[in-house]
Amino acid sequence: MIAANDILQILDVQTCLGERMLNVYFYRVNALEGAADYGDVSTAFVTGVMEEVEAVQFTGTVHTSVIISNLTNGLDIFESALTGHIGEFATTEASPSLVALGFRLLRATALTRHGAKRIGGIAEGVTQGNSVVGGSVGICNTIANAMAANIAVTGTVDHDISLSPVIVGRIPVGDPGAGGLDLSRVNSVAGGQFIRVTSQVTRRAGRGT
Repeated sequence: MIAANDILQILDVQTCLGERMLNVYFYRVNALEGAADYGDVSTAFVTGVMEEVEAVQFTGTVHTSVIISNLTNGLDIFESALTGHIGEFATTEASPSLVALGFRLLRATALTRHGAKRIGGIAEGVTQGNSVVGGSVGICNTIANAMAANIAVTGTVDHDISLSPVIVGRIPVGDPGAGGLDLSRVNSVAGGQFIRVTSQVTRRAGRGT
């Protein structure tokens, strides 16, 4: 069951060039006005964020599922299989495997570091050298804004839940559970920025899946 102030982790699961990619997002549930379930949340995330990301990805990048975990109650997990969600940039060619676009989620306070996202599966033509070119600059700005925006979730009552993007702190090195999520430090997102063309380190040989 979804409750007000719950922290949800949303995984956007993708495949690209025979490899698996994940992008991880965190949201806080604002006050509930009606009844909505995790399927409604998944649909709203796909429409509000994921479909914007698809605009810079090549047609061989496939979004296979959305997985939602309720970190607050530690129990609920929901997976929605996706069909027909592929990269939409007008090319069938991929950029080199490690190329990614880097985004920053600006922290509202000093409670945590800024948040970061690296989007892979980038289409050839979005970048040239180390820069984003042409109309892709505007697309990247749209993606950054979508990552930082609230998501309206519609279920049995219009706009029953509003989800706010958040940054979840990590347990520091030297403490038990170092590197894990620290739900005592949850920061609001003040805005989003496209930063630069970068790389996905976890897609190098021997690093991640």
